[in-house]
Amino acid sequence: MTDETKLQVSVQLTPEQIAELWWNIGSDEQAQFYAHLHRISKGALCLQTAYMVRDMIENDNRDARDAFCTIHNHSTEYVETSVDMRCHAAIRGIATMADAARATH
Repeated sequence: MTDETKLQVSVQLTPEQIAELWWNIGSDEQAQFYAHLHRISKGALCLQTAYMVRDMIENDNRDARDAFCTIHNHSTEYVETSVDMRCHAAIRGIATMADAARATH
């Protein structure tokens, strides 16, 4: 006999509950959410996004539209800026190491 008990529970979350869960996790977990969404979409994320935006417009869901636009309108700029900052930091680090190496010779 073991102390293990198995329990199977089925829970249906509302969109509001999913949004609250997403909002209350850290940015690293939010990134994992997007990574998993990408994987499970199997290439259909663009099409699903088109359906979602159509629903937002047809139902005049301004809160959804505003949230979606806020997140996604800036995402390309954030990604590019982040990559630029990492490159700049790497270049600065290499220059610092080169200066240190020159100073010791």
